[in-house]
Amino acid sequence: MATNIKITALSDITSANMTYNDLLAVVDMNGTPETKKSTVQLAGNLILAGAGGSNFVPAAVATLAGDVTNAAQPNITSVGNLTSANVTGNLDAGNVNATTAVVAAYFSGDGANLTNLPAGTATKITDGTSNVDIPTTDGNVTVGVGGTADVLIITSTGANVTGTLNATGIITGDAGGISNVVYANVTGTPTLGNISTINIDGNVSNVLRGDGTFAADAESTYGDSNVVTLLNAFGSNTITTTGVITGDGSGLSAIAGANVTGEVTNAATANAVAGANVSGEVAFAATANAVAGANVSGTVANAAYALNAGNAALATIANTAVEAYSVDLANVVGAGNIASINIDGSASNVLYGNGVFAAAASPALTGDGYQIANLTGANVVGEVSFAATANAVAGANVSGEVTNAATANAVAGANVSGEVTFAATANAVAGANVSGTVALATTSGTVSTAAQPNITSLGTLVDLTVTGNIAGANINANTNGFAIGYKEIPPVVLSANDTLALEDSGKHFRSTTAGNITLSIPTNATVAFPTGTAISIVEQAAGNILVNAISGVTLYQAGNSTAGNRVVSTYGVATLMKVDTDTWFISGTGVS
Repeated sequence: MATNIKITALSDITSANMTYNDLLAVVDMNGTPETKKSTVQLAGNLILAGAGGSNFVPAAVATLAGDVTNAAQPNITSVGNLTSANVTGNLDAGNVNATTAVVAAYFSGDGANLTNLPAGTATKITDGTSNVDIPTTDGNVTVGVGGTADVLIITSTGANVTGTLNATGIITGDAGGISNVVYANVTGTPTLGNISTINIDGNVSNVLRGDGTFAADAESTYGDSNVVTLLNAFGSNTITTTGVITGDGSGLSAIAGANVTGEVTNAATANAVAGANVSGEVAFAATANAVAGANVSGTVANAAYALNAGNAALATIANTAVEAYSVDLANVVGAGNIASINIDGSASNVLYGNGVFAAAASPALTGDGYQIANLTGANVVGEVSFAATANAVAGANVSGEVTNAATANAVAGANVSGEVTFAATANAVAGANVSGTVALATTSGTVSTAAQPNITSLGTLVDLTVTGNIAGANINANTNGFAIGYKEIPPVVLSANDTLALEDSGKHFRSTTAGNITLSIPTNATVAFPTGTAISIVEQAAGNILVNAISGVTLYQAGNSTAGNRVVSTYGVATLMKVDTDTWFISGTGVS
């Protein structure tokens, strides 16, 4: 190592070209000034050894330190992962997250969020003489109150309460074991089952009477002396008995006749009394049915019905006489409505106009039919001459010309000759037979007039030749298999993350946002851009446009065979071009 160095010029030393054994020139001003040399290592150790003393101030911010000698370090707010920490005082913390057990003599606080507490003393919560306890693992929960143990025991099947349970809500279930329930508090229709004892009005000496009232049991037994009194008190209720009620039956009504035995003396009315039970003469009987003729003497005036009334010379009126012999016609006044009449006994004979019954020469009526009306047309044969009106005559039955027919419907065109004037509708008229203008024709063959201002839409044209200009809102068409594009490059404002859409073809995305924005290229399965699609990108801000190739899309930068996402940086301009199904290229300035 050289011992004498002549310093002629000093250059800047940086951490990149300095090592621990580099020499430093040192001027010692203590006593006689002299120049000395030292290494970077020696100078550094000297400074660190005296840090915090009278010659060197302590380091304000030490990123790395060995052993810290000061116990109090108020400026340390976080440390790395500690293998252990011993705290002899109190530990104040927001949340303590430990992967193993946190051990302490006791924990104070409300115990919120503590889980998996072992059974026994550790699970008992005590305040004064009241406590909540889980004595055994997976065991019952017991509650003691005011020094009384097990006031409430909660098991896996329910809760047991020692003492009174007061509930302001509703208790549901079968209410098994519940007693002294006020009936007003019972809802629904309870099933009572067999009731051994019931207390209704609180007085055991009262009885329920027939009128629904509870009163003292005045008579404990029924007997001849009190039965009438008790029955009167029974009101309008029904008395049912399997025994027999004897007596005169006074006041009984609506008794079925089948239940009456013995003779009913002086009965005012007897309905449906069998004749066999009637003996002697029934005086003034208003009606007598089925009286044998042998028992009838004298003239029965106004008899409604008379069977075989021989020579009824004195019968004033006989209705429905089955047989009446030798009744003088002079004595018959009016025949009334006769449902049927048997005159000569032969159903095959007919009554002729001369009043004679004889066999019918023909089953049909003959003659000119004078005064016969409402004949069914199907029953008329032969020609009806001079019929004033004939309705619904079949065309096949009409011969000759129908003169002055007011209306002819569905006349076949082949049967029409000459011009049909003012025909409202003409179907399938040959064009050769049409002269003049057909106004508002919905369908026409070859249109002869070139200008058609009323035609606003057409079907699909096979070919269209236009010698002038085509003006329209949007024109969707192809030329040589490619879509017609723009003369300009229309702008698309890019102010947030976006994905290319089919209508973006031929346009340019421009961002003026100072920040990163992602522009994604979709797969061909999502958006089928035609091959050759070109889209431009302009970043006119202090930001970046992140060009993201969605999974399945390959994106190359021009001049680079490595595919991947690209960035168009500040004031960069680039062009995207689709060259294959899911293959794109990007080129431009500011692309990385």
